[in-house]
Amino acid sequence: MNIRTLRIDPKRNSLQSIILGGLVIRLTFFIILVTVGLSVSNPYFLEDDIKYERLAQLYLNSASSLFDLNAFKIIGAASYLTTFWPWVMCVSAFFFRNIYAGRIINIILSVICIKLTYDVTYKICLSEKTGLHAAKLFAFLPLTVMTCCFPIKDIFLTYSALYFFRYILSIQNGEKIKLTSTLYCVILLICTYFTRGALVGLYSIFGFVYLFDKLYKEKKYGWNMVLVVVGIILMFLFGNVIVNSFVEKIDVYSRYGLENMGGIALVRITSWRDLYKLPLTYLFALLQPMKTDLFTINMNSFWLSILGYLNLSLYPIAMGSFLYLFMKKHNFLFWLSTFVLYSSVISLSLGIFRHYLFMAPLGMINFALVNENKTKLTQLFIYGGSLVLLMFILIR
Repeated sequence: MNIRTLRIDPKRNSLQSIILGGLVIRLTFFIILVTVGLSVSNPYFLEDDIKYERLAQLYLNSASSLFDLNAFKIIGAASYLTTFWPWVMCVSAFFFRNIYAGRIINIILSVICIKLTYDVTYKICLSEKTGLHAAKLFAFLPLTVMTCCFPIKDIFLTYSALYFFRYILSIQNGEKIKLTSTLYCVILLICTYFTRGALVGLYSIFGFVYLFDKLYKEKKYGWNMVLVVVGIILMFLFGNVIVNSFVEKIDVYSRYGLENMGGIALVRITSWRDLYKLPLTYLFALLQPMKTDLFTINMNSFWLSILGYLNLSLYPIAMGSFLYLFMKKHNFLFWLSTFVLYSSVISLSLGIFRHYLFMAPLGMINFALVNENKTKLTQLFIYGGSLVLLMFILIR
């Protein structure tokens, strides 16, 4: 027998172990949440949790078939501006005869995101060690473990974002792209549009920039011109739709953010004169959800309070990602994409942390890239900065 056939790739085995561990810890928390956790608090941590599962229960009680559009309208789910996730919650509840089915879907998507986080990181730096580091962060940090056990739409947005970035990085790296992958990416973007529409406009811009960069480096200037013409035509056809998506979010979420952010207004960007605040607003988003009162547990939002405490572990990751602003980038376009994505969401909905949840792995990836060649000076900044931030919160 050929001895080579018996060799096991230790890196692949490590990734499988991380994925399995991520699955186990998510299922464990979910079981605790819906069993003994019910004696402590309701199994929700955001208002959207309650809305989605109420819709799922109403659909379960009134629908006559799996896809009952009339029942969907009657229960009020069709009135949502973002209808995709309510559809997922309702249909999954009817199919499995349980309103918790949507949470299981979130857990599955989150576990898949562990692999996607590894893939994206590896495509950026071609380092399996760094890819595994990023995968571990996503698999075991409280933010990603806990949030996927609730029925929020942001886990799907995380999955969609990671798949999209893996797709465009594959194009940038000159890899052969399967037609099925392209079709699936298009489907995900359509679903994203009906979940948080403004994101699709940004993703489209990123896709064009990555493709333009690839063609330019290959000196295919004729194709670059074709791409520019196609981009102009698409902007003419769909520009109003993209702009309206942003305007809608600004009208709805920005007003809400202003009413609820208090001192956070210090880092809010309202005009071009505030652009100097971008690094601080970026850091603020990386720290979400940031608990500013460590001595009080809000029993009306018990699980959110617990997440706030556990998220102290996120501070070094946030500091490391922030430090990456000032370091040489492994892939400048990826870093620029993540920074623009963070900055855009910050500008639209500062203070509403659930809108940043889907971007969490992007910050973890940037931290893993910083950690790849970590020096004593970077360690001092990361852990010293985290300590200073914690002290600032404690003495407020």
